[in-house]
Amino acid sequence: MNRNRLFSKNISCDLSMNLRKRIFSYDRDLDLAREFLLEVYEELGDLNYLIPTKIENHKFGPCGSIYTTEDDKDILIWELNDHDGVSNIIAVSHRGGAANYHLEILPQFKSLEKQIFLDLEDYERSIRGNSKRIIHYTVETDTDRSKVLEELNYHLVELHEFNYKISLVHSISKVDLPPKFKIYNIKSSKTDINKFQKCLGAIYPHCAEYASIERIQFLHNAEFYHEDLDLAMVSTEGDFISVCQFRLDPYTRIAELELIGTLKEYREHHIEEHLINEGLQRLRKYNPREIYSVEININDEYYNSILQSIGFIITEKLYMWEKPLNKSIS
Repeated sequence: MNRNRLFSKNISCDLSMNLRKRIFSYDRDLDLAREFLLEVYEELGDLNYLIPTKIENHKFGPCGSIYTTEDDKDILIWELNDHDGVSNIIAVSHRGGAANYHLEILPQFKSLEKQIFLDLEDYERSIRGNSKRIIHYTVETDTDRSKVLEELNYHLVELHEFNYKISLVHSISKVDLPPKFKIYNIKSSKTDINKFQKCLGAIYPHCAEYASIERIQFLHNAEFYHEDLDLAMVSTEGDFISVCQFRLDPYTRIAELELIGTLKEYREHHIEEHLINEGLQRLRKYNPREIYSVEININDEYYNSILQSIGFIITEKLYMWEKPLNKSIS
């Protein structure tokens, strides 16, 4: 039986008095966070702000510094106890490097959202000292959150990102590849990792600083990683010119298209569409619950056009809200 669902029917009336915030522990809390996100998904039929693979990517993603237990502090958990003293997660937040927070909360506890935002403001001050700002997001369907942010003097900055999904019964196109290219399943060999590193760094310059051989090998240890879903397009010279990786969370069976990109000199061939279709075909055997591609910058015309040409549809528009942070008044 789902503990959160049972808990939601057995709670104290004074929720704010019992609400507790704590720092996430990767070793202890990963499955608990996954269980929570699955509960949110089952309640809403979607995840608008935080998907399970984002939490695991916080540790294993190739475009960041080496993970330590200090990085656990970027994920926060809020809990309430039921009448039997059993603690249950009702909200989880993830902090990005720009003090941008993605927060999911069980819908039956939306009344606590204002308190949680205030907790996050205090927390941001505590970890960054004189933080200049804090950022949150809303989606069009979540009007309650927009009202709360307005009450807390947040400023609506812009429409910032799109979330995409693709139908699980989507018809996958069968289009012949140009003869000079071939789809290749990336292996964990040193040769393949070297080629992947070179390609990834050229496509995403911000990754070049971090995506070492050891970092990419570490990525292959993630639970969401499946070697048969890690694909590259290979040129006649044997180089990787495009990469595509689908990730699958083992607990929720929620999948994410991640790390798609093509070297600029090859983009006119639209080869990434072939990679994505191949990945979608391979992904089907795992029976995913959903297939997402999330937090896509609205100004990235290249990436948005690829997703839409394949059949991904925009499910949510994410709006950025910002608030200057001053020192706490003691």
